[in-house]
Amino acid sequence: MKTKKIVLFIIIIFLTSCVTRKDVIYYYKGFLGDSMKKKLKPMILPNFKPIEEILGINKQNYLAAINKKGEFCLLEIDEAGVIIDMKPIIHSFPSDFGSSYHSDNEHNVLWQIEGRGFTVLDIKTEATGDCIVSYNADDKVLNSFLVDADNKIFLIDMSRLDRNTLCSIKGFLYVLYDLNKNKIIFESPIYGGTVYPFNNNLLFCEYIGEKHDMLKWYIIDFYLDNKKENKLTKKLTKMQIKAWDRSKTIHTGRRMMLGTSRLSGSLEYFSIRWDEDFEDIRIEPIILQKPNGKRISSRFEFSPDGNWVKTLKFADSGVTFPPELIIYHVGEVYPQGLSMPILCGYTKEINTGAFMNHSEWGPCYVELDYEFNNKLFVYKLNDGLKILAEQAKDAVK
Repeated sequence: MKTKKIVLFIIIIFLTSCVTRKDVIYYYKGFLGDSMKKKLKPMILPNFKPIEEILGINKQNYLAAINKKGEFCLLEIDEAGVIIDMKPIIHSFPSDFGSSYHSDNEHNVLWQIEGRGFTVLDIKTEATGDCIVSYNADDKVLNSFLVDADNKIFLIDMSRLDRNTLCSIKGFLYVLYDLNKNKIIFESPIYGGTVYPFNNNLLFCEYIGEKHDMLKWYIIDFYLDNKKENKLTKKLTKMQIKAWDRSKTIHTGRRMMLGTSRLSGSLEYFSIRWDEDFEDIRIEPIILQKPNGKRISSRFEFSPDGNWVKTLKFADSGVTFPPELIIYHVGEVYPQGLSMPILCGYTKEINTGAFMNHSEWGPCYVELDYEFNNKLFVYKLNDGLKILAEQAKDAVK
């Protein structure tokens, strides 16, 4: 009898410590008192296998993950919210860690960058490839994305240092890598600007002027030929819109992009939308969607289906609060195509996350917060819509 009481006492202490631990986590994530009613509170999923990174893929209830060996894995979350498996897709691949990880979560392709090395895996076919992007020590890889899903062609964007100064950038260039042939098939000339995948072409933002501080937009093919303009590019140029080029700030299926401009002197945020024929172009300032007028990150990221956008909210300068994760719902029912922000608690700029579709919860955003080991934070986005609806009701009372 005494033994049973001791066991029961241990169980109670264990359960109490679990609850307390979660409460502590929610406290540090900014879910305090009444503020919890106005914020989307995440589920906290414990995981008993260390995760170095998570990536989005097009498979229900799954994410891609990088384990402690640096291998590409599939991470499954069942209907009850239990992480039931994290298996390497190919054992010992990659053979070492990368400095950055990427996925095309519409076509289930994973890749990593390590220095000037590029390593890729097609999840469906298990085809692998790798290459040295550049043997020039003055080059630094900045960005990479799948530009031709049918032929598995990747664009890997780099900056090149000026050897005369060794500190300023001479310009930018990119290579096209063909996974099917496992080789580089094109290297661009050096240019000043940024490129984005756009309807089997590139949306090219060129830096012009004596100080290279003016922007001119074009549509161009993968080989930097056949430069063209249309109403969209002309309006982007006229308003000097700039879009962050290292996340998915443009969604061609949604026909929408998010960007910034300093044409008026101060930083302003804009929603840009167009029709199929590029005739109806709407470029509108984002004002109401900034939480209490606070500064938000221009590193917007669309979900694969284009129905959600993730970014960060920053505190006023001089305040030491960490940034806060925010999510927008996307739709024509909203001004500028964006809902009011769904506040999701404190985060860090180094944290990684991914959109996921779950059979029980619907669309989710999953965050890996490096401060809390072996835990995933799952934000159920349909619950975020309920918060928006409650806020709308309160606004008309």
